Parts: sequence; C-alpha cells; structure tokens
Amino acid sequence: MQEPTPEVLRVFEKIAKTHIPFDSDKEYDINSSNKVKAILEELKEIKEKYGKQIDYFTDNRLGIIVAKSFDNNKKNIAGLEEKLNDINLVLDSHIDLIKLFNTDNNLKLNIDGDKVIGALDNTITNAILLNILKQKDLADDTLILFSIGEEHYCKGKKRNCDINEAAYCNDVDDDCRGFKEKNGARKLAKIIKQKKLQKKIKVINLDVTEKDYHKLHNKYNTFDKCNYAAFIEYDPIPDGEEEDNNYAKIKNERYSTLVKFAGFKEKFEEHVIFCDHNEDGTGDNLEKYQDKGIFGITFGLSTSNKIHSKNNYTTKSKIENYTELLKNLIEEIKKVVI
Repeated sequence: MQEPTPEVLRVFEKIAKTHIPFDSDKEYDINSSNKVKAILEELKEIKEKYGKQIDYFTDNRLGIIVAKSFDNNKKNIAGLEEKLNDINLVLDSHIDLIKLFNTDNNLKLNIDGDKVIGALDNTITNAILLNILKQKDLADDTLILFSIGEEHYCKGKKRNCDINEAAYCNDVDDDCRGFKEKNGARKLAKIIKQKKLQKKIKVINLDVTEKDYHKLHNKYNTFDKCNYAAFIEYDPIPDGEEEDNNYAKIKNERYSTLVKFAGFKEKFEEHVIFCDHNEDGTGDNLEKYQDKGIFGITFGLSTSNKIHSKNNYTTKSKIENYTELLKNLIEEIKKVVI
C-alpha cells in the first residue's frame, strides 16, 4: 500500500478553518464561514485543476451541495429538487464544529508518527470525501452534502453531557456548537420525503466514532492494535417498519451484520464493525434521514479518546483503510435492496 493519507492531511490543513457563518451585520450567511470558503476553494481546484465534472452551490438551510451537474445550471433549491429525481445515493459529511474546536488554534492537528491527533470531528471526513472526489468521478446518481447544524446547540438549557464520558466532554459550553444553525440533513430529508423518493434514495452519513463509545470489548482491546478502520452504524428496524428477515440480525447481538449487508465483500468486513445504532450511535444526522423513512447508515472513522476533545486521535493507516473502504462502500450500498 502506498504511503498513507498525505493528501487527506494536506486537505485537512487547508479546510481546518473556523465555521462562524455570520456577515458584518451579524446575519446568518453560510458564505461568510471561513471553513465554507476553504471547502469551496478545494471544490474549485477539483473541478479546474483535476478536471473533474462537478457542480456545487451553497444554501443557508443545507450547507454545500455537490453533484455532477444540475439541470439547466439551476444551482438552488429548485434545481436540487429536480436533481433528486436522478439520485440514488447521498453522502453527508457535516462541516459544523463544536465550540471547543471552533478556534484557529484548536483546529490544528498534531502528527506523532502514525498517530493523527486533534479536532477530527468532523473535518477529517470532509477532507477524505474531498480527496475521493479527486480520485473517483462523481456518479450521476450521487449527491454530496457538506451539511450544517449537526452538533448540538445548548444555550439556555443544560444538556446531559455524561451520556458516555468516552465520547462527550463534561464542559457543556465546549460540547456545543455555540450558535443557532439550521440542520442541513433534516432539510434534505424533508425535501426527499416531499418528493416521495424516500424508498429510492440511500444515505451514507460520514462521521467519527470510537469503540469505547459503543462499550465494545474484544481481543483488540488496544486501539493501536485494532484492525478496524470503520464502524457501520445502522438502525435494524427503520421507522414505521416491522422487523422481518430483511432486517433481522444474523446473530442475536448488537455487533453483527444484517442480512441486508450479507453481500458485502469479506475483505470489507475484516476492517469494519457493524453496530446497531439506537441511542448509542454517533453521527446524529443519520436520525434525521431515518425519521423520514430514508434508509441510511453512518460510516464512522475509528478513533480513540474522547471524540469532542483535542486528544481524539486516529492513525494514518486507519485513514487510508477508511478511504478505500468508503470508495468500496459507495458501490456496494447501491446493491442493497430496501
């Protein structure tokens, strides 16, 4: 395998900017976000320098929307609604940041040998997805949403930040987004349902996760020796449906594949843990799609230490494996019957 992830880490450094989407009049404006500006610059480079056919636009209710093209160059909600008729797969990677990470100093990574340490949530999957766009042509039936508003907004109420100490820091202010923002996944899910496309379109939600969060204990009880690069979090019973053979687990335990995923390649499963999402999953955007009856999974990069802390880390080799697995997953999930 080639030297892992130099381009992903370069892109991370480029887009690791503050996300404070307000103009000089203190009105919400996504294009005023430094992080959004950096991602748009990277998309422009992908289109012009790498010659990839992509088109994109921003929206204050969604985030950054990317497709191969939009009919009649309609880069707005109306154009998105038309484009969804051709879409079978949505890739969602949220760009908003918790308050702790939303400063220039706290966004920097610390590279220590194979370890990649710092504010991974969720800039690392933003960078991975942008890197894949350079390597792989975006299919006509695939839409990318760099979504806004995934992290919690806690002003005025105290959120229980002790759900699991391995995943949540105890400082409520640092664990929150710090300002109100529309949830892009909720908006897109609503549009999909309004167009009655919820049984056609699948979603892969990209985020970070960790095995301590899931209370997972196995022979790989040390992260650095664990070969799992990713977790697939799923809902075994989609909203409004009864459990049947299509959703039944192969084994009567949380950590097992579903019959639905039985066709995934063995090599793929060697590096992935399948997890019943329920209340213990990461990647809150997945719930927004599931609430509208849309089939989706969270594909979480395996990390260690608290996710919402500057000590969160993964490894270069896991980033490399996750990237290759995601490219595979994009094709495999299209074969899943829903």
